[in-house]
Amino acid sequence: MAFDPKQLMFYEEAVVTRDAATGLLSKLTTHSGEVLIDFSQFAAAAFAATTNTTAPVISPATATTGTVMASTTGVWTNSSQSYTYAWYKGASPIGGATSSTYTILVGDLSSAITCQVAATNRAGTASAVASNAVTPSA
Repeated sequence: MAFDPKQLMFYEEAVVTRDAATGLLSKLTTHSGEVLIDFSQFAAAAFAATTNTTAPVISPATATTGTVMASTTGVWTNSSQSYTYAWYKGASPIGGATSSTYTILVGDLSSAITCQVAATNRAGTASAVASNAVTPSA
């Protein structure tokens, strides 16, 4: 049976049920238990976790001291709303390097530089995904 929103005006004392985990509206029922609207099917689609489908890419492909590297976000599913960046020299995070760009320093020469990007949407933050590596030279 399709629900007609106009029917709500006849239910002055409808019962609102919220999801215990998210606090989001899950059902609207009458006091006798008749379900007027079940929102759970919509919540599953609207709040699905984001996942990476294409890794981020850093550029340019060659670098030396002073080169400003830039990272893309990559491609993520389910409406990612924000991104975090963490630049790495080999397997070690570079302190303070948390924006989409990073300037190569003398100490970075001959080390693989990557950027890990994580995406966040209403369902939470996905695991970070590493970019390609660029090894700066003198």
